[in-house]
Amino acid sequence: MTTRAKVALLFGGRSGEHEVSLRSGASVAQALAARHEVLPVLVDKAGRWLLQDGPAPQASGGTPVFLAPTPGDLGRLRRTADGGEMARPDVYFPVLHGTFGEDGTVQGLLELAAVAYVGAGVVASAAAMDKEIMKALFAHAGLPQGPYRVLRGRDGAEEALILGELGLPLFVKPANLGSSVAVTKVKRAEDLGRALDLAFAYDRKAMVETAIDAREIEVSVLGN
Repeated sequence: MTTRAKVALLFGGRSGEHEVSLRSGASVAQALAARHEVLPVLVDKAGRWLLQDGPAPQASGGTPVFLAPTPGDLGRLRRTADGGEMARPDVYFPVLHGTFGEDGTVQGLLELAAVAYVGAGVVASAAAMDKEIMKALFAHAGLPQGPYRVLRGRDGAEEALILGELGLPLFVKPANLGSSVAVTKVKRAEDLGRALDLAFAYDRKAMVETAIDAREIEVSVLGN
């Protein structure tokens, strides 16, 4: 008889993409349940880890647990109230979107705990989350990309220069967020300020890019 692997599914999270992660978590759990034992762990908007009865993740509820960042604890999920063992997953599967989940932070915790986990490591996750760093790496590798500028606050003079340099239409977005949250297509100069205010509501950096009329292709990569 084959033992089913216990998979701790981390979903939810503290970022502005919390609701997107809830949907992703439900989809991944459904796919995993046929072959593995799913242990849903909701990360709520306050950052608490809540272990739920599987396999279907829920948008709320669960027992508060924690993962100790020490290899000797073998990746156990322990009850926050008294430290008692609740589960010992074989592997962790982060389905967290955005900051505090997809940006290398949770990956760092999993590395400290010396547990097996799904997805990219700390460096790749952190670099890919920050669009300014990612674009710098693209440029260093010689990959073509559209014109862009990064702002770290509202600056009327710099915004006027950007309009003159990049033209219209523009895309404005937080530098460290995904799932199209707070992304604005700016078609008129007078709308740029409103778009920047929205981006800065989510991040300290805003990415402003020239809109490119092109075919969009998404590629999934499986590897080790």
